[in-house]
Amino acid sequence: MTPRAQKMASVTLIVSVFVFWELFCLVAGISELILPRPSRIIEAFLQYAPAIAPHAWQTLYTTLVGFFFGVLIGLTLGVLIGSSKLAYDTAYPLLVGISSIPKVAVVPIFVLWFGAGTVPAILTAMIICIFPIVVNVSTGIATV
Repeated sequence: MTPRAQKMASVTLIVSVFVFWELFCLVAGISELILPRPSRIIEAFLQYAPAIAPHAWQTLYTTLVGFFFGVLIGLTLGVLIGSSKLAYDTAYPLLVGISSIPKVAVVPIFVLWFGAGTVPAILTAMIICIFPIVVNVSTGIATV
């Protein structure tokens, strides 16, 4: 299958799913409160786009800043931990243990410490990405 045919197959599948969804909702008479039709979703999105846009940009900003600092800190810690056998053997079990804790469990603590706003959201994004990066970078460096 050519790359163009693969793309067309993907587009056809996606369009087919939305057409089926639209027709299914119309024919079955499903309430829009239960399962709104794609056309109604698009209509509502366009209607409320001016109200949604600033919040979407704020969310994107918060996520990117959190991920940037998470990657920066994660890479730094990963290199430092992976460069020393003693540090790796000491920190690795702790890092794996901390990685298993649901990160959203610390969100209420961040909100209590820093108040509602951007800071807890940035810290949450950082925490989400720091530990997998530290674990993988330190393991990669320690095993080379």
